[in-house]
Amino acid sequence: MFQFNVNYGCGEERANYITHGVGLLLSIVGLCFLILHGTDTASTWNMVCCIVYGSTLILLYGSSTLYHFVKVGKLKFVLKRIDHLSIYLLIAGTYTPFTLINLRNSWGWHIFFTVWGFALAGFILKIFFFGKYPKISVLLYLVMGWIILIAIEPLFMNISIGGFVWLVVGGLTYSFGVFFFIFDEKPYYHAVWHGFVVCGSVCHYLAILMYVLPYVQ
Repeated sequence: MFQFNVNYGCGEERANYITHGVGLLLSIVGLCFLILHGTDTASTWNMVCCIVYGSTLILLYGSSTLYHFVKVGKLKFVLKRIDHLSIYLLIAGTYTPFTLINLRNSWGWHIFFTVWGFALAGFILKIFFFGKYPKISVLLYLVMGWIILIAIEPLFMNISIGGFVWLVVGGLTYSFGVFFFIFDEKPYYHAVWHGFVVCGSVCHYLAILMYVLPYVQ
């Protein structure tokens, strides 16, 4: 439990990089579609916020896929750090369009800076204390993911019921997957965690594509 230095078997690593390789492919296609779709339906501000989100999505899946694909050596160690750092970036990147488009008011800006502040704290934790405080890392992931609850009412008022449902389902999917992340010393649990991450990402992507990108205040 809470071992971030698990040595996965060859079959497990294959499952790990395939699952997030699929996520990487979906992320690249998804960002391209956001840009093409947004060209006709969204403002420049909305486009920029969504591109930030899409870029962090690609970074997470790209670094994770490479980390699990590379066998051994210093490069794998470096990629592992980038992989963990990119989790904070994706959480903050996902918040960016919701806070700066749908909640483009005092609530939105406060949450935006708070979440990116947490991401910075996560960076410091992972750069200087990598592998030392895994419980704090997981707690920080969850706090960042659910801090939106403090603005649940204004968010609900500024996003349709469909967008709200996709947002909540995505958050729950990520959160349920954390169980497999915590206990990923068990065979193939890490690949299962990857599956939850991909599904959670799809939910949030659909919310952003359909209910955030075209949003007009």
